[in-house]
This record gives sequence, C-alpha cells and structure tokens, in this order.
Amino acid sequence: MIEGVSEVQVFGAKTAQRVQVNPDKIASFNIGINEIASLLQSSTPMIPGGSINGKYKAFAIEPKGQLTKASEYADLIVKYQADAPVQLKDIGRVFTSSDNDVCKIIYCKKGGKEVSMPVFIMVRRRPGSNTVKLTKKIRELLAGLKNEIPGSANISIFYDKSVTIIDSINDVKFTLVLAFILVVLVIFIFLGRASDTMIPAIALPLSIISTFLVMYLAGFSLDNLSLMALTLAVGFVVDDAIVVLENTVRLVEEGLGPFDAAIKSAKEITGTVISMTLSLVTVFIPLVFMGGIVGRTFREFALTVVIAVVCSGIVSLTLTPMMCARMLKPVSEENKKTLLQRFTDWFVGGLVFGYKNTLGIVIKYRSLSLLMWLLCLIGTIIFYVMVPKGFLPVGDSGVITGGILAPLGTTSDMMHKFQGQINKVLEKDKNVDHFLTATGLNSGADQSTGFVVMVLKDKKERPPIELVTNELRGKLNYLPYPLGFVFIQPIPVLSISTGGQNTASGAKYSYTITGPDQDKVYKCANKLETELGKMHEFVGVQTSVRLTLPQIDVKLFRERASTFGINASEIENSLAWAYAQGRVTQYTTNIDQYDVVMEVIKKYQNGPGDLGKLYVRSGTTGKLVPFKSIAAWTEKLGPQQVNHSQQLESATLSFNLATDIPIGTAAKKLEDAASKILLRE
Repeated sequence: MIEGVSEVQVFGAKTAQRVQVNPDKIASFNIGINEIASLLQSSTPMIPGGSINGKYKAFAIEPKGQLTKASEYADLIVKYQADAPVQLKDIGRVFTSSDNDVCKIIYCKKGGKEVSMPVFIMVRRRPGSNTVKLTKKIRELLAGLKNEIPGSANISIFYDKSVTIIDSINDVKFTLVLAFILVVLVIFIFLGRASDTMIPAIALPLSIISTFLVMYLAGFSLDNLSLMALTLAVGFVVDDAIVVLENTVRLVEEGLGPFDAAIKSAKEITGTVISMTLSLVTVFIPLVFMGGIVGRTFREFALTVVIAVVCSGIVSLTLTPMMCARMLKPVSEENKKTLLQRFTDWFVGGLVFGYKNTLGIVIKYRSLSLLMWLLCLIGTIIFYVMVPKGFLPVGDSGVITGGILAPLGTTSDMMHKFQGQINKVLEKDKNVDHFLTATGLNSGADQSTGFVVMVLKDKKERPPIELVTNELRGKLNYLPYPLGFVFIQPIPVLSISTGGQNTASGAKYSYTITGPDQDKVYKCANKLETELGKMHEFVGVQTSVRLTLPQIDVKLFRERASTFGINASEIENSLAWAYAQGRVTQYTTNIDQYDVVMEVIKKYQNGPGDLGKLYVRSGTTGKLVPFKSIAAWTEKLGPQQVNHSQQLESATLSFNLATDIPIGTAAKKLEDAASKILLRE
C-alpha cells in the first residue's frame, strides 16, 4: 500500500494443516483417496447461518463449522466399519505444518545463531520512484509493526539499497565541494586578492543553485548521474565569471573606475560569453537526442550540464558585472599589488617568455608540427581500438547474489544437504557479514534450484567486492561433496535493464538463440555452452536447455476404466490428492486463511512403484479398483521447460565475466564462437 512499491515477493512457507494418509490402510478399510478429499472439503464449511428476527429481539446465527486444529481434523470420521468409526488418525496422521514442507530458508548473521525458516520479503520499487524516499517510508512502517508483533518475532532489514545510494551521493557531494574549493583556490592564486576572488566564488554556487531550481521544475532528481553532471559542470560554470572578471580587472588596471570598467567590459565580453555558452551546450546536446539505452540513461546527465552552463552564462552577464562594479578597487598608490600578485606576474611572465620561444620554433619548422599532429591522431585511433570497452562499472554495492543449481531430479533432502555445505563456507568467510540461502521454493518435481544472497562487511574491513566474489567462487566450486554449482555475482551499483531474458539466478549476462527447429536450437546452445566453458573470459556458463528431468509417463486405459465407471478426471484427481500436495480446502481464523494439504505418507513417495498402492472407487461395482488395473506408467526423461522467444523456439545462455574482462571483449569472442557454430548447423 506504500506509494512507490511495484511488487512485494514473499519467500517462505505458510502455516497449513497437513493430512498424510497410508495407502495400505485406506485400501484395507475399503476407502478411496478421493473420498477422503471429499470428506475434508465438506467438513470445514463457512456458510452464513442467517438470522432470527423475533418480536422483541434479533439474533445472528453463527454456525461453527470450521475446523482450525490438527486434532479436530484427526478426529473426523471417514466411515463406520463393524459398527466402529474409522477416523482420519486411524488411516494416517494429521499435524500442523506448512503449505510447502520442502522449502528451507536459512538466515545467518556473524556472531549469531542460524535462523531456520524465516520469512524473506523482497520489496521492489516502481520505476520513477525515489529509492531513498521509499526506503524511509518502509522503515517508518517497520518501526510501527515492531510495536504490534509478538515478542517472539523479530523484524530486521537484510539489505537496504538506499544505503549505498546515500553513500554514493555523499561521495559526490564531497567531490563537488572539493572541486569548488580547488577552483576558487586557483582563481585566488592568479588574482591575488580575496575581495576579487569573492566574485567568481559567489557566481559559482549561485549558478549551481539556479541549476537546482530548473532541475526541480523539470522533474529531475539528485541521483548519481545528475550529481556527476554537476561535478563536471563546476569547471564550466566558473569560466564565464572568470572571463568577465578578468576583462574588467584589465580595464581597471588601465585606469578606468570599477563602475565604468564593468560597463565597458560587459559590452566587450557579452558576445564572447554567449559564444562560450553555446559552444558548450552544443557539445552536450547530441546526448539529449541520442537513442537507445545510452541515450535514455545519459539524457538527464546531459540536460543537467546544459542547464548549468546556461545558468552560468546568465549569472555572468548580470550578477558578475554588478559585483565587479561594487567590489573591485581602483588602481592607486594605496592599492598596490600584493606579494602573491607580484609572484604570479613573475611566474606567468616566465611561462609567456617560454611559450614565445617555443612558438617561434614551431612556426619555423611547420612540417614538424604537422608530423606531431598526425602522430597524435594515429595514436588516438590505435589506443581507442586497443583500450578495453565496457558499458557500466560494477561498483561496490556490498552485496553478492547467486543461484544454486543441481542436476535435474535432485531430491529436496539432497538439496538441503548441499545447502548446508554452502552455509558452512559462508559462515567461515571473514568478508561476509550476514547471508541467506533458500531451496525448495518451487513445489513440484523440480527441486534442483535455489538462491543465495550475501551482504558483505563495510568496505574498510574487506577487499574490493570483485576480489571477494572471486575468492568465494573458488570456495563454493570446491565443496567437500559437490552436488551442483553455485553461481554468484556482485549486485551492480547502477544496473540498467536492456530487455534481455535472463533464465538463471546469479548471472549478469545472457545470450539467446532462436529458430523454428527445436532440435537444432538446443544442439547449437549445448555446443556454444561447451565452447564458452573453455574460454577464461566467461564464468558460470548456464543454459536454459535442461532435458533430463525424470518423469513418470502415465498411460490411462480409458476403455477398461469406463467398464468400472471410472473417468479420466477421477484418475487424475486421485494422483493429485496423493502426490501434488495441493490445497484440498481451507479454513479461516481471525487473522488469516490457511490451507489444508493432503498427500500420502512420505515413505510411499519414493519411487514409481508406489503408484501401484493407489485405488480408485468403481462407479458400477462400488469396489476399489487398483490403479495398476486402469493405468500403466513408464519412466522417461523430459524437458524442465520449453522456452519461446517471439513465437520461436529459444535457448538462453547465461553467464558472468571474469574480473577485469570488459563486455566488449567478451561480446566479440561470443559472437565469433556463435557464428561458427550457427554456420556449421
């Protein structure tokens, strides 16, 4: 409900009543699994009882049909046999559990104990909303919730992105102030008087304040890009004021009074200031109209610089001449040059003398100047080609995220053991402050994935995040009993989505192959995965092509089933109630709604042979029919999922890059490898 939030993802398992039945016992009592599901659905109704409106008093009828405790469900009577009731607890067990009993989330903070099964809530902001402002609202909400929740529960903030944003803004603010001090210091050294230096020192912050005003009216915000633009603009906005000041000082030194010198200087220098302003604006205008992701990213940056330069020009043509007329002192015997001015005149005079001699040599040997220009031009081209090219630096956000990937068909117990090995590595690492790992988030057959999030210690207490990431990769890839892989990457400080599809957790880049022929697309993807795995530039290469998920293909004997009065829906419902762990019904309390989950006991869910223990009630004879009499099943391997892109078969390769490898270099190698494979196929 907070303005600015676009999505809230909740990772964890909710409380539920779990009913586990023994297929051997229900068969011995001549009970079908569908009948148990029907009993549960009808035993916890929530139907309004209506009201009684008498002559002197009105009553609301509140039937207590809802069952809310495991013991109440356990006492439900399924049937009578030999004049004795058969209750749910006689054919299985009923207990309070969760709606996803294979989910395992572990949270650990250095110096504290592991917390098992916390609820992890991920809040995503809406595009255009201010992260810092939104975080402040969420923190205020959490502070209020802490006073309302039970004492046994605790709310803690795992990761707050606004902290790194505020740190970055503080760094830029420091750079901005430092740049201002250095610029004013240089002006003071050359002018030699504090009173004269005050003129550009006042014009500079006034130009920045004017820029803030225009940015506010334009709907801009103070983010890293706009602050970077202001830092860059500090050197620009002071130029106009210096030009006006310098020309006015020259006229004062020639004998004019400060007021007359300011008027004459304004007339002489106005055209120059306008041309300087327009030339700088012209440099950044192309960025404003640039298309694509670069244009969208740096448009605000370019406009901020343009606004600052224009504001500087206006201030230089209005406020600066006025301050020169009032603050400059006329030349007189009493107003002699200071020691700093005399030193600056001597130093600059030496530079002018040296420049004059050098200029004479250059003019005398013009061919040498032309040769030097050609060498500089050629060198620029050569080094432009040689220098590695990237898009955005990763920065140091202090957070590493990643995915846990095991072979298809891995059981939840095996994943939990693998998760435990990962936790031990992260607990011992001196650079990790706190972390969270999660597996079993997807209910169903595929339990081969999970994720991990690590928050590192303060930058002062650890190496750079890329070195920490490489060190952790080495540790996680050489676990004592490796079941699968852990792919990790640092979260970038500034991330931009280009619309690409990323099918793997812990991967920053992806490459998609599409085509009409599924077999060829998958074949090319597997070959490209092999090639990229051989290159040191690529780390953690994964593919969305996963075709080895163990499956049980059930074939229904429809004609035989129809002779027993059994249809396909009844058969599939029997399988769902036994193995899908789906919601049979739900009950409501004063707090929330909770599910009632039904399945067979876990020891009867070990292999395909357990399907033979199921029975379905015959509609014609009224007897139980063995499941193996109306269906047959075989084991096979199948795809985890079938991906499409723009209505074509697709396969996506996800990967990270090794340290100090720019995306430009990696992209070229990827394109070369992909081109060779695609041409061969």
